[in-house]
Amino acid sequence: MTQASITIAGTEALRGPRPPWTSRHDLAKLPYRFEDRIAWKSLHARQMRMLERWGCSDYMKGMWVLGIHSEDFPDLTQLSARLQAATSWELVAQHEPLDPLKYFSYLARRRFPVRSTVAGGGLAPGSRSTGTDLFHHLFGHVPMLAQPVFADYLQMLGQAACAAGVAALPLYLQHYERTADRGLIRTPRGLHMYGASLVCDATGELSGQASGFFTHDGARIGLEDCCTIDSFEQLITTLPRTAPAVVDAPMAAPAAGRRRLRRSLR
Repeated sequence: MTQASITIAGTEALRGPRPPWTSRHDLAKLPYRFEDRIAWKSLHARQMRMLERWGCSDYMKGMWVLGIHSEDFPDLTQLSARLQAATSWELVAQHEPLDPLKYFSYLARRRFPVRSTVAGGGLAPGSRSTGTDLFHHLFGHVPMLAQPVFADYLQMLGQAACAAGVAALPLYLQHYERTADRGLIRTPRGLHMYGASLVCDATGELSGQASGFFTHDGARIGLEDCCTIDSFEQLITTLPRTAPAVVDAPMAAPAAGRRRLRRSLR
C-alpha cells in the first residue's frame, strides 16, 4: 500500500511511524466483555435522547449510514466496510492508549483506532473516563467519518501533525480537541453538536446564560473551548499552519474532495 505523503517547502516527509495494523479478526471480537455491551446500550439510549435536540444532521446521517443508530452493538467488521465504501476510512482495534504521534499517523493513513472496552462500565454518571474508551471512539467520532469533507479534513490534520513533528504536537492536539472533540456547527435552527466529547457526554442542559453545556459528570464545556463553524469546508481554514503544505493522499480521499482541499490551501 502506498504511504500518504506531504510536501513541505519542497521536501517530502513521512508522517510519523507506520502503526501496527490489527486484523479484521481483532475488530470482529470487540467488545470482549458482556458488561461493555450493556454499558453501550445504556449510554446509547441516554445520548440519543439528547441528540434528538442537539445532534447536527450530518452526524445523525452518519449514524444511520453506518448502522450505529440502534442500541444493539454493531458488527464492527460490517461497519468498517460501510465506512470504507463511504469515505475510504477503516476501523482498527486498539487495545492500549496511543501516544499522540502514533494516533495522528493512523489518521494520516485514513485509519481510525477504536478502543476495546467501555471505560468504567459507563453505568453511572461520572463512571467513565471520557475520551479514552470504545463508546467515545465509536459513538462519538465514527459517525462524522461518513461525512466526506470532515473525513478529508481529519486525514489532513493527521498528515499535517505528523509532518510538523513532535515539538508541534501540542498545537495539533489542542486543535483536534477543539474541532473533533468539541465541535459545533451553526444551522438555521441554532447551534448543533458534532464533536465527540459533546455528543457522548453532554446532558443537553445549557450552563448559565447559554455559555456552554453541562456533562454527566458535572463538568462544563464552555463555548469558548469549542470550535464553532458555519460549514465543514470551513474546518480546512482552521488547520494550524506550521509550514506551507501541499497534500498528496493517493490512497484515500475522493478525487473531487482532494481537488477542493488543495484549492483551499492555496
